[in-house]
Amino acid sequence: MDTFKNRAAWATKIRDAVHSGTIATASRTTLTEYSTWLCNPLANSTFSGGGEYEQICELVRLHMLRAMIDAFEERSKIMQRWLLLFAILAIAATLLPYFIAPNPINSTKQLTTESISKTGKVPSPPQAQSMETPSIQAKPPTLHSSGTPQKRGAS
Repeated sequence: MDTFKNRAAWATKIRDAVHSGTIATASRTTLTEYSTWLCNPLANSTFSGGGEYEQICELVRLHMLRAMIDAFEERSKIMQRWLLLFAILAIAATLLPYFIAPNPINSTKQLTTESISKTGKVPSPPQAQSMETPSIQAKPPTLHSSGTPQKRGAS
């Protein structure tokens, strides 16, 4: 349980940390221990009057805030490095096709100097060879014996 000697020991420990300046470099866990002990309702009785308890509470709170900000900055540095790495990779992936030609598809014939020299012309790709243009097979209007055009379907 909480005894007066235990509270006095914690008060002395916190006072020494404040007066020596080690509270400024204290870790987050140490500051959490201090704030936990300061939240004890009987902790106020171990400090001298004149607002010392309130000042120490505020000082511990400020240093806990500083420790949290330091942790956030450390995490943001790591995230910034990852973001920079991904941005470089994205730029490299975008620019890579401009410097390295992609391999041609193996199913189509590759143009070689031999095939061009044999025929004298560049062979067209297989898709273009197999495509035929549709021809329109419209019959011209026939002339009636009188020389006037005859309508289709009319006899």
